[in-house]
Amino acid sequence: LDPGRTEPYVAQHQLPWPVYSVANREAIAALGVQRVPMTLVVNASGLVAMVIQGQLGQEHKDGISTFLQGEASLGSEN
Repeated sequence: LDPGRTEPYVAQHQLPWPVYSVANREAIAALGVQRVPMTLVVNASGLVAMVIQGQLGQEHKDGISTFLQGEASLGSEN
């Protein structure tokens, strides 16, 4: 997704977590993007924890939210 179109997309799809977008060829190659859209969920250590190819459905959104809540609770224990 073109970074200039990210904010409207996030608002339209009601994504409650931070979203970053890249559109340059080098980043796309480094991330191994094979299909668009592609969602990478990164954990607190900076490692890719989830990869979702294709459009996000409600089950994906719920899974990402649950994962991020777990990450947040782990961070609050330190």
